[in-house]
Amino acid sequence: MTDIPALSALIGLLFLVVAPLASARTLYVDGEAETPGDGSREAPFRTIQQAADLLRPGDECRIKGGTYRETVVPANSGSAERPIIFRPYGNGEVVISGCERVRGWQKVRDHIYKARVALDLGHENQVFADGRMMFEARWPNAGGADQKHLLEFKMATMGEGTTPTRIVDDAIPEADWTGATAWVSSHKRWFCWTGKVTGSGPGYVEVENNADEKGNHICRKGGKYYLFGIKSALDAPNEWYYDADAGELYVWMPDDGEPAGRVEVKHRMYAFDLRGRSHVELRDLRIHAGSIRTDQRSESLVFDGLHAEYVYHSSRAVRQYGSQLRTGIVLDGDGHVVSNCEIAYSSGGCLLLTGRDYWIVNNYIHDGNYMGTFASPVAFARGTRGHVFSHNTVTRAGRAILGVHGLHDCLVQYNDLSYAGYLTDDLGLTYGNGVDGGNSEFRHNWLHHNLAESKNMGLYFDHGCKNLIFHHNVIWAVDFAGIINNHYGNYLLYYNNTVSDARHSYRSTWNAAQEKDLYGCRMFNNVGSADMVVDAEGLVSGSNSWDYKELREKKFLSPGTEPVDAAVPIPGITDEYLGAAPDRGAYELGAPPWTAGHDFENPPVDINTDRSLPPHRNLIKNAAFYGGELEHWEEVGEQVEVIFDRHNQWVTDAKARMGDYSARLGQGPNGLQQRVTGLRPETTYELMAMFRVDEGESARLAVRSHGGPAKHSEPVSGNAPHWARRTLRFTTGPGRTDAVVVLKKTSSGDGEVYVDDPGLQLVAD
Repeated sequence: MTDIPALSALIGLLFLVVAPLASARTLYVDGEAETPGDGSREAPFRTIQQAADLLRPGDECRIKGGTYRETVVPANSGSAERPIIFRPYGNGEVVISGCERVRGWQKVRDHIYKARVALDLGHENQVFADGRMMFEARWPNAGGADQKHLLEFKMATMGEGTTPTRIVDDAIPEADWTGATAWVSSHKRWFCWTGKVTGSGPGYVEVENNADEKGNHICRKGGKYYLFGIKSALDAPNEWYYDADAGELYVWMPDDGEPAGRVEVKHRMYAFDLRGRSHVELRDLRIHAGSIRTDQRSESLVFDGLHAEYVYHSSRAVRQYGSQLRTGIVLDGDGHVVSNCEIAYSSGGCLLLTGRDYWIVNNYIHDGNYMGTFASPVAFARGTRGHVFSHNTVTRAGRAILGVHGLHDCLVQYNDLSYAGYLTDDLGLTYGNGVDGGNSEFRHNWLHHNLAESKNMGLYFDHGCKNLIFHHNVIWAVDFAGIINNHYGNYLLYYNNTVSDARHSYRSTWNAAQEKDLYGCRMFNNVGSADMVVDAEGLVSGSNSWDYKELREKKFLSPGTEPVDAAVPIPGITDEYLGAAPDRGAYELGAPPWTAGHDFENPPVDINTDRSLPPHRNLIKNAAFYGGELEHWEEVGEQVEVIFDRHNQWVTDAKARMGDYSARLGQGPNGLQQRVTGLRPETTYELMAMFRVDEGESARLAVRSHGGPAKHSEPVSGNAPHWARRTLRFTTGPGRTDAVVVLKKTSSGDGEVYVDDPGLQLVAD
């Protein structure tokens, strides 16, 4: 006899499991639907938001081609197994736009039309004709309507008599420029800035003083500039001017035609607001004049096949280094995917990576930082970690192509990085300062065409960088140096890279106030068409081919020449080779040549993300207390904490070095220890750390559990506010592959000890 209650319970359980699967549904949207609908295919919604309000895990929003002028805010998140998806249906292109059309035009005079409209975004106002950005009325005129002039525009030159607050130039048109804005790229040209014009007269304008604390970036003879923001500057096609008092927009159309139905102005900053949302997918959509908003609660978002253009605009660039950095598509949160996307046109950044564990693959990102700030088309923000950045093309920027300040435990591979330096000087195609790489690996990338007028570099990691691995990169069409790092730098490993065209293939010569130091750095198996110039202690190098003149196509070795079969084998770096030994440089002669960059027609598959793990990398995990964390460390005592003390390379008395953080060991004996695994038996290693010790206190290194007796370094006593290095060599026993390393305060007083930049490295191989 059937147990009816048990059967009912089983049916109920099956219903609970199956019902969510059965409830997945598709809601349809058609912006041109004749009547409001219920979201069915036969009666679609008119707005995407109507669907977004109802979508649940597993649901999909299918959108008919057309332009949707809205910011979409999904009411719910999806789940890992059942994401919420937004995608087109049919053949039309789906555009989510931040703009509204301007109506009610009237002709003012030849070429000029006006209309009443509220532009309410201030310095972020943006005007479009036929979907392309127009230029705010300026002198000199940009040079044409082509969007290449966002970066390649005409500039005026400051003349004799220019001072930090007065631009002198006989070519300045006669007008009252008071209240206009000057864009300036002058003296050092590390970044550009904008400032108000406070007065004017024949052949000059008075401007705000925007010098930094060292007097850089001031107006000076030979500096570049343009003026914008007054009505009389509206004198060329593809320009606009807004009279905020009257609420009137004036335009000169790119083709001298009429503006009716063709001009739009930006009113919304975001196409999608995904703050606090997870497992939402945006596929094959076009975003115009807007961005995507996320926050630290956002998780596992997928952007695939997007075409996002004009992701940010501002006409304001404040002085110093922070202007427009958090702009474009700013990815906060964890676990996001950006693939097969085109992201283009930003006065600041196009894509900013924060958070953890992103997958950024096969994207085309271009025309960023057309205001010339310290922003980059792509940037790794401080605090980020664990990202894979692979098979992307990033090109055309006012300054560096790739900002790597926060490159930590990341893999950057098979990318084509090109055409930096349109608006600034003294930069690389990559740029980072004080980078704690966490053994990030930068491999199989092309870096080429730095257009800066002076000090244009390829692979550039500035002062205070550490724990980075560079191998099999190719660098060409840069003038000053192919690879450069300034001092100090620790545990920088350069293997099998190729450099052509540069004045110096590798250069490491300059320091500010920090010491000239390359402790733990190695340079092996590289090929360069020029020399290597080093002015620091600590770099170990060998098996390089400098001044090599036989490179073919700026990349490949010539058969029978010195670098062929001449490289030193390095586990994880040169494992696959032809011939008697590996070749030096980035390409193995006779092997199929690898390529870099995106390919929308044939997206990469089976992407290898295994790390190379060369034996001389820093073996300590979280070696510089990245992000203010003690992950991988065990505290010994109760007075241990991580402190934050960010500073530049001119500061030598700070309580951290140049990774932003250090460990503070307080009252009484305290310390940190870490068990390091994967060591070789009967092998010698060297432990290192930097100490800053208050008067009356002492600190030192120790190592134990390595197969031999515990060992201690010489102590450091009372050296604050300076830093001192201590090293300690030890040899593992015949059966030991691990060791416990200790950084400790050995005194018991109330004074403080700060420890930073520890490392553990194989001594010889």
